[in-house]
Amino acid sequence: RGLLLVAWIATVAILGWIVDRHLEIGTDLRLFMPSPQTPQERLILEEIGEGPASRMLLLAISGPDPQAAADTSRALALALRSDGEFRQVANGESVLDAVADSLLAYRYLLSPTLDHSALDADFLRSQLEERVRDLASPAAGLLESWLPRDPTLELLKLADSWLPARQPQLLYDVWFDSSGKEALLVAETRAAGFDPQGQRKAADALQRAFEAARTNDSLRLEVSGPGAFSVLMQERTQREARWLGSVDVIGIVILLLVAYRSLSVLALGLLPLVSAGGAGLAAGGAI
Repeated sequence: RGLLLVAWIATVAILGWIVDRHLEIGTDLRLFMPSPQTPQERLILEEIGEGPASRMLLLAISGPDPQAAADTSRALALALRSDGEFRQVANGESVLDAVADSLLAYRYLLSPTLDHSALDADFLRSQLEERVRDLASPAAGLLESWLPRDPTLELLKLADSWLPARQPQLLYDVWFDSSGKEALLVAETRAAGFDPQGQRKAADALQRAFEAARTNDSLRLEVSGPGAFSVLMQERTQREARWLGSVDVIGIVILLLVAYRSLSVLALGLLPLVSAGGAGLAAGGAI
């Protein structure tokens, strides 16, 4: 019997090692949704998790000093643009680099320019002559780095056409809410919206950048968006699961102690439960 007990415990230990090495816990909330059957359903499911709307975080910096909030907004946007966890950040500043480079290859397909003009020698000559005049203007510093990539400035035309009819008000050259007390920013994360682990990394990077950029200790950062909600749901679910699991284990131990009044019997009674749990997790990790 002693050898059997030792072999049993060793088997449970091996199962625990297998679980630790091979079990990967998925955190994509789309796994709870029905499997897509049509191309339209697959597109919808992909956009829910991977689309730009699901990656967007809305940021608000509030405090008693609007100037300090604006300065922090500029410093925070600059820090996040160089952070690998974020794709794009906008806060109302006129930053030419804010236009995504991924649109560059499709600028003539998206722009209405070629609907009424032919991309011929005369068109290119007239555009280049305009760029020469632009380089002689005060805007030369802004356009100089952009002209080799897009000499006809199609992306600027697209950005201008996509401007909404109504925007947040500008104070100190950055976005503010209607009350003028909160500086507003929009950030797009690289992690999918329903990837809590990736969004947790982005949230940590955002908090570190805010702490470094904050110009006044009274300033506060509020974050909203699908990614922030997924992190909140994961943390709440894990906290409640740990609490309920602890209560269940304590309840089982007390019940077995009351029933058998023996620690050895208690250990033998818990061993099958631990074995079953380890076997189930190991089987799940092997699939």
